[in-house]
Amino acid sequence: MTTRNNKDMPYYRRVPKKITEDIWYYENPKSVTVVVYIDHKHVEFNLSKSRLKKIVGRMN
Repeated sequence: MTTRNNKDMPYYRRVPKKITEDIWYYENPKSVTVVVYIDHKHVEFNLSKSRLKKIVGRMN
């Protein structure tokens, strides 16, 4: 694993933002990491911001 020396984006000190009690997300410069908790286990997946806009556009 590589260490990150970029001071602009502290990777290990990110604060998650809450969507619901079980769904949280981290905002990265070009993508969003979504964390979903199911039965005390969590699933993490990355979505690019352009992909996220397409998904949200279809939902509306």
